[in-house]
This record gives sequence, structure tokens and C-alpha cells, in this order.
Amino acid sequence: MRQPVWETICAFIISANNNIKNIKNAYQRLSRQYGEAVAWDGRAFYAFPAPPALAGASEAELRSLSLGYRAPYLLETAGAIAADGLPDLDAMPYEQALKYLMKLRGVGEKVADCVLLFSTAHMRAFPVDVWIERALREHYGMEGSRGALKRRAQSLFGDSAGLAQQFMFHGIRNRLPVPGNES
Repeated sequence: MRQPVWETICAFIISANNNIKNIKNAYQRLSRQYGEAVAWDGRAFYAFPAPPALAGASEAELRSLSLGYRAPYLLETAGAIAADGLPDLDAMPYEQALKYLMKLRGVGEKVADCVLLFSTAHMRAFPVDVWIERALREHYGMEGSRGALKRRAQSLFGDSAGLAQQFMFHGIRNRLPVPGNES
């Protein structure tokens, strides 16, 4: 999928306890307020802001863009990345890349796995949300915490776990029939 790492980090921080419409609107507000204008076909578009642009904002300014409790997470993460840059996550082993991301404010294990799955070559990443938890329980008979479910799925699917996760997510969200279980 290979989305830009910085933008993916921000998008998934914004996504916490949020819906798609609000995430999209917040992303657009951030881009208009802090991103560079790009003219194309007589229209103005805005690039997603670079870390220094967001790091220069205040928490109050970010909260005014309807980011709520996520504002300090974005601000601190932008500041850390503006100061130190982003390492080459693709060059790191999966576990090391996961740990690096989880040191950023507002990035837990699920968000870190989302970033790795959608913006790097780490196809071992396996984010477990409510939908994936349901799929693993209903169709694979797995039990345990989300962390335990993730580890069992990674063991089962190996280096293609992220690809399997995407098929599971699509299937469970769209209520697709499970082969051999059509009723």
C-alpha cells in the first residue's frame, strides 16, 4: 500500500475513537491550515503538512481544528519527528520498527501495526481491531486478548499476516460468505 509514513502516522493518531467522515475532515483542515498550497488545473489543493509545520502549531490551534484530545499527540509526535527525522522503518526488523513507533505519543500497538502495514514493507504487521477480533473468534476459533490474537494470527499466517488481515477485514465488514460455511 506504501502510503507516506508521516501522513499514515498522523492519520491513524487522528483515527482513534473517530469515524471516517471526521478523520477525512480533520486531515483536510490540517492540510489547509499548515500544508503547502498546490495549484492544479486552476484549483488550489493542499499537501499534508510536514512535521516542522505541525510542530510549530500550538495545542489550542490544533484543538480548534476539531482534533480534541488528539491535538497534543500530534503536536508532540510532530515535534519528535521534526527534531530527529523518521528512521527507515523498512530497513528495521519488524519488532524494532514496531517499538520505535510505539514510543511516539498517541501510537499504541494497533496504530503502530497499521502504520507498518499501510506504509512499509512489513507485511507481518497485523492490526487487531473489533472487526478482526470478531473474524478471528468466529472463523478461526481463536480466544484471548487482542495481543494474543495478533500473535496467534502472525504465527498462523507468517510473513503474509498483513495480507490475510486485509482479506479478513474486507470479508467481515462486507459479510461475505465463508467458503465451506454457506448457509
